[in-house]
Amino acid sequence: MSTSKVIPHFLDTMARQYPVNIELSAGVDFSKTFYMKNADLSPTNLSGYTFSARLAKHATALNAVSSTSTDPVWKYIPFVVTVTDAATGAYTISLSAETTSKLSEGKYVYNITSQPNGGDYSNNVSGLVFVSIAFGNTGSFGTLDPNYP
Repeated sequence: MSTSKVIPHFLDTMARQYPVNIELSAGVDFSKTFYMKNADLSPTNLSGYTFSARLAKHATALNAVSSTSTDPVWKYIPFVVTVTDAATGAYTISLSAETTSKLSEGKYVYNITSQPNGGDYSNNVSGLVFVSIAFGNTGSFGTLDPNYP
């Protein structure tokens, strides 16, 4: 089962960006579609855009064992980002059930950036991700108590 919601956001360097918080269930496929709009509310044509989206426990999550001051090793999970309809400014971030099953319940942060046709990267959307355990889908993790209820 996949969850998907449509979230519009606006590409305007002068406009204030508001955080968009999302929820996902560990052990379940996840996807969320965003629509990028220009300042005049027209769709941003995403032809040639490159996206990067990441999920981490906090924004400066580093591997303390492997990192050095000159060579940081970041601890994050990359989302798969797909431009779903370039003409309407639609793109989708997703994670497989296999990936979400590795997440512990709790609060995370995420960030999505874009790069138009080799130009400068810009911050698109960021916010919190609330992860809950999908107890309706235990998969191969444990067994059900035959004495309940």
